[in-house]
Amino acid sequence: MQQNKTGGYAPFFLSARVVLLLIFSCFFSITRPADFFQFTTRVQTAYTSLLNLHTAEADSLLEAEKKQNPGNFLPFILQNHCDFVNTLISGNPDDYKNLRKRADARLLLISSIEEDSPYLLFYSAELNMHLAIAAYSFREFKTAALDMNAAYRDIRKNEKRYPDFILNKKWIGVLHAMYGVIPEEYSFIKWIMGYSGSVKQGMTELNETIRNIRNTKTFTEQIPEIQFFLVSIVTHVIDDINQATKLKAQFSASPTSATVVSEYNRLSLAVYLGDHDLLPAFFQRIDSLSGGREIPFLYYLRGHALLNAQNPDCVKYLMQFVSKYAGNQNKCSARQKIAWYYLVSGNPKKYESIMQGIIGTCRGDSEQDKAAVREAERAEIPNPAMLKVRLLFDGGFFTKALQEILSEECTSELYSRKDSSEFHYRLGRIYQRLRNFEKAKIHFMKCIQTGKELKDYYVANSAFQMGKIAEETNDQKKAAEWYSWCLLVDFDEYRNAIRMKAKIALEMLEE
Repeated sequence: MQQNKTGGYAPFFLSARVVLLLIFSCFFSITRPADFFQFTTRVQTAYTSLLNLHTAEADSLLEAEKKQNPGNFLPFILQNHCDFVNTLISGNPDDYKNLRKRADARLLLISSIEEDSPYLLFYSAELNMHLAIAAYSFREFKTAALDMNAAYRDIRKNEKRYPDFILNKKWIGVLHAMYGVIPEEYSFIKWIMGYSGSVKQGMTELNETIRNIRNTKTFTEQIPEIQFFLVSIVTHVIDDINQATKLKAQFSASPTSATVVSEYNRLSLAVYLGDHDLLPAFFQRIDSLSGGREIPFLYYLRGHALLNAQNPDCVKYLMQFVSKYAGNQNKCSARQKIAWYYLVSGNPKKYESIMQGIIGTCRGDSEQDKAAVREAERAEIPNPAMLKVRLLFDGGFFTKALQEILSEECTSELYSRKDSSEFHYRLGRIYQRLRNFEKAKIHFMKCIQTGKELKDYYVANSAFQMGKIAEETNDQKKAAEWYSWCLLVDFDEYRNAIRMKAKIALEMLEE
């Protein structure tokens, strides 16, 4: 293998975060509806168990409720949440098939109830969202679009019948935001979905829902879930540090009860903002709240966090993810990260062995998996010093990353235009996070100048980050120019993620 300096783009939990978003995204509001949906003490206990992913315990409580109170249909709805959560945690296709079969029966049950209540269509939309999100996680995009169409029709109809029902805006906001993040090559999905929307519109509706909840002091258990959507949008769609900082302040000013969902929100912001010293405590609290339940994607997240700190325990956690997750997504990415650990630890032969094992065996199609396959097939060993810089940056160790990239080990090995382009890109990103915008712009421009004829993502993301800096300094016109230019760059790696961010950033400036 020839040695070359490669890199990556996404923060460590981007693709895994999507799956966790799917797991956490449908914990609905169980409030005080009429007789068909009775929020008994047992149901409340089951719901609390669900918020912490204790699905077996919740299911047992719900079965007992059904026997004692057969006229209460709420346990049937909550059991769909059990099936949904189990499906996404396991990644098992058989669990997905069972979810669809049982959800169809539960939707039929809801449609048979004749009652003047906003909860019927709300719950119907909720179950359709379960199916849509599960279908998406199994890459059944057309099916997911049809399910989202059904959910949207339900919740819009509910909004017309019950305009004062404040939770309508929650699902409308989520659906609008989801529409706004669909990649260009899946534009056919938008046609199937049958509605339109944008990320900014969705964020506005989600924030409005939180304000209404706090003003009315009802549905307060919904706040962590809605905040989860907002955290995901801010950190991985609009990529806005200022908005993330505001969310962190809001969490401190108005704390919610500790659940797996609320603690994951704080973990996510800590990673994005570079608060790496807080991560061990967040992982520990999530472990405690989940009762030690195995959640494979948390192994992936923890493994990557430890990799960024060059902690050898990262191998253990990443291997646990590979062995325990029944699905396909991110497994090649996890193996690539194990290889990276060995490379930065001085064992290039181990790196080569692991990467060769990826070729022809990857069944995942996430951008992280695709990047892992490209690196393996390219058969070029990344520069260990530059890779270490990348990992330190992704982990929030910005000062250490700066020291590393300015060391002789990095600066003495810039043998090609690609090497130079990556060097200036990473140095620009470090200065940007350290809020030295003038130096950041200098190095982003050098990256663009040296790498504009290359196919790597460094130039495109440098343009995007130049746009972010222009926004930060209140130059909206220049920001729009950079985002537009980013969309014109021809590159392959992380194309969907970078172009999506540029497109959405441009739309938000125009709205």
